Amino acid sequence: SESNENILNRTKFRLSAIDNPGGTGVKDIRYKFDTEPDQQNIYTDGVSYYDTGDFDIPEGTTKIYYWAIDGANNVEVPKSKDIVVDDDAPQITIILSPSQPSQTGWYNKETGSPEMTIQTDEPNTPNDTQSGLKEIRYDLTGSQTPANLYTSPVTLPDGEHNIVVMAVDNLNNAETVPYGIVKVDTKEPGISVSRTGRNVTIDVNDPVPSSGIDSIYYFTTNDANKIPTDADWTQILTGNSITFLLPEGHNKVWYKAKDKAGNETNPDSKVFVAEMEPPVSSISIKGSPISDKVKTGD
Repeated sequence: SESNENILNRTKFRLSAIDNPGGTGVKDIRYKFDTEPDQQNIYTDGVSYYDTGDFDIPEGTTKIYYWAIDGANNVEVPKSKDIVVDDDAPQITIILSPSQPSQTGWYNKETGSPEMTIQTDEPNTPNDTQSGLKEIRYDLTGSQTPANLYTSPVTLPDGEHNIVVMAVDNLNNAETVPYGIVKVDTKEPGISVSRTGRNVTIDVNDPVPSSGIDSIYYFTTNDANKIPTDADWTQILTGNSITFLLPEGHNKVWYKAKDKAGNETNPDSKVFVAEMEPPVSSISIKGSPISDKVKTGD
C-alpha cells in the first residue's frame, strides 16, 4: 500500500504491467474501489474515476485496488493505493471588525478603520476529505481575478472599496466571493477662516480620498464668554465655502465642519472687529482766512 494522494473526481490515473520474461504476456489490468468491492473494471489508458460511470466515487478517502492478469490467466496479488477525492472549492467567510459602519454608512474616526479577516473551511494541510488550502487572494477594486495575496488580517485604508475574495485549494478548486462595497473615511475636514472688510469666509476641504463635505456651521456673538449650544449654530448644507457679513462691533466667530462620513471638527473661534461708520477726516489751514471778496480799484 502506498501513501494517500489527493485527487479530483475527474483526475486521470494510469496503470501499467510487465509480464515475466518468457511469460504469456499481459492479458489485461483490472481495478476496483473499496466503495464497490464487487465491481471489477478492465483498465483502458487514461481512465478517470469520473469516466467509470458505473458508480459514484464519494468525497473523502477511497482505496483503489489494481492487479494484472496474464495470457494464462495467472492473477497478480492486488496492490492498493489510498486516495482522497476532493471536488469542492473552499468555502469563504469574510469578517470585518467592527462588523458595522457608522449610521452614515461609512467607517469613520469614531468607528476606526475596519480590519478584514478572511477564513475558509479548508484546512492548511490535507486531511481525509480535503486537499488543503493553497492560497487566498483579495481585491479592493471589484476585480474577479484578485491579485493581493492574503496572509493575515488587512486594515482597510480610507476610500470606497469593492471587495472580492478568492480561495484556492491544492487541487485548484477555486471559489470567488464578492463581498460588496465598504466605505472608509477616518479623517475630519480641514477648515480655515479669513476676513476681507466686514466679510468673513470659511473654507473647508476634505482630505482625498474622502466622503465629501456635508455641512459648514458658524455662530457669531459679541459675548466673549459665550459658548454656542446646538441651537445657536447656523448650518450650511451646500458647498465647501461660505461668506457672511459681520455685524458692527466686536464679534467672536465660532466655526466647525462635518463630512458625509460623520467626521466633525472641534469648534474653534476667532475675534473680529467690524465698524459700520467710515472715519471722518478734516483739514485746517494756518494764517488769516482768505476773503471770498476781491477788492478792485475805482
